[in-house]
Amino acid sequence: MIKKIFLFLLLFSSKSLIFSAAPPEILRSTGIQIERKTLVWKVASLKPLSETLSAKNSENGWRMELERPLESRTKDGIQEPLKPGDQRNTAELVFIPQNENIEKIRGQLSWLSEPGELYTRVIYLGQKWQYSIFIRGDIATVSSIRNLIQPTGGDDLNPIYAEALNMLDYDDITRRAAANLIVAGGNDVIPLINQSIGIALSKEIDTSPHFLALKGIGTPEAASAFASALKSGQPDIVKNAAAALVLPPALKGAESLYLAILKDRNHLAETLACLESLGCQKDALPIIRKLQKNPDTFYQFAELVFSEYRFQSGAKTVPELQLSEQIRLLLARVGDIPGTPKYISVADKAAEKEAELIVAERKRITPLEQQFIKSENTDCAICSAILLCVFNPTTRSYSEAYVKRINAEGIRLLKSLPRNRVRQILRLLRENVESQKESDFFGKLLIQVG
Repeated sequence: MIKKIFLFLLLFSSKSLIFSAAPPEILRSTGIQIERKTLVWKVASLKPLSETLSAKNSENGWRMELERPLESRTKDGIQEPLKPGDQRNTAELVFIPQNENIEKIRGQLSWLSEPGELYTRVIYLGQKWQYSIFIRGDIATVSSIRNLIQPTGGDDLNPIYAEALNMLDYDDITRRAAANLIVAGGNDVIPLINQSIGIALSKEIDTSPHFLALKGIGTPEAASAFASALKSGQPDIVKNAAAALVLPPALKGAESLYLAILKDRNHLAETLACLESLGCQKDALPIIRKLQKNPDTFYQFAELVFSEYRFQSGAKTVPELQLSEQIRLLLARVGDIPGTPKYISVADKAAEKEAELIVAERKRITPLEQQFIKSENTDCAICSAILLCVFNPTTRSYSEAYVKRINAEGIRLLKSLPRNRVRQILRLLRENVESQKESDFFGKLLIQVG
C-alpha cells in the first residue's frame, strides 16, 4: 500500500512538473506570429527563464530564442536553410512577470547566444500580457517585433536608431535599416541625426545613410539641415547631402539648394528633374544656358539643351529626339538587334539584295528626315543627330553594320542642318569636353560634316 501511494505521488508530481513547464499559450502563439510575419526567424526554443537565469525575477519568466541564416548566406534574395552546426544570426526575447524596476532587471539579464553578424542591442520593449518584455536583437528585428506585440511603454528607439546609423556590420544592413526606421520620428529626430553625423565625421564613417534619413523625413526642417550640410564646406558631407537630396521625390522648401547643386553640374539629370517637379523652370534657365558654354561631356551638353527647350516651352518631350529614335529603330534589319535571327544571304545577287534593302530604308526614313530638317529647335536637332553619330552601345550586341548605318545617318542629318550652327556646337564640344578621346572624336566629326 505504501509503495502504491509513493508511486501515485511520484506520478502526480511528475505531471505537475510537466504542466508547470508548458509555455503559456499567448507566448507560444506569439512565437508562431513572429515566424509568420518576419518569414526569416524561427523559434529555436521557448523555455522557463529559471533554467538559464538564477535571479529572483526569473521565476515564472520565459526565454524565447530565435534563429535565422546569416545574411551573407543569402543568394538571389533567398536565404539558404540552416543546417546543424551552421553559424547563424540570433535574437532572444525575455518575458518577466510585470515589474516596475526595469533598470535593475536589465542589469541582471544574461543572454545565451552570440548575436551573429549584425549589430544588436538589448531593448526594453515594454509591458504586455502582465510581462515586462526585453529583447536582444538587430534593430530591424526589434522594430518588427515591437510592432507585432505592441507593448505599452518601453525604451525610446529613436536614439538607438540614430546611434545605429554609425554601426558598421555586414553589408551595412544595420545602417540602412536605421535610415529607414528613424524617418518615422519626423522633425523630433533631426537633432539626433545631426549629432550622429558629427560622430560619423569624428570616426571617418560614411554619412550617406544619415542624409537618406533626412531626405525621408522630407520637411522644411529637414531642408534646413541639408542647407547647413551643403554650406559646411566638408567635401564628403557636401557630396552625400547632394546625392541624397536629388533622389525623387523633390524636397519642397529646398528649391534654392537644387539651384545651387545645378550650378555645380553634379547629378545633372536628377537635379533638373527635381527643379522641374518643383516648378522652378524659370529660375533654372539662366543657369542652364550658362552651363552650356563649357560642357564637361557631350551627354551633359545634350541634357542641358533638351532641358532648356522643355523648360522654356513647357513640353514634356523633345520632338527632334523622338524623331531620331524612330529613325534609329527603322534602320534595323533582321539580325541587327539581339534576339532576332541573323540574315545570311545565299543568293547570287547579294549586292542587289543589299541595294533593295537600302531603297526600302530610305523610303521609310525620308519622311522622318524631312520633319527633322524642318525643325525650328536647331540645337535640339543637332544634339539628336550627334546622339546617332556617337551611338556605339557596349552592353548589347548590336551588329556592327547596324551601328555603322546609325552613325552614318547621324552625319547625314548634321549635314542637312544649318552648317554654321553645327560647326559652332562641334567646336564648342571639341574645345571643352574633359575627355581627350571625346574631344578628338568631335574634331573628326567637324571634318566629316564639312
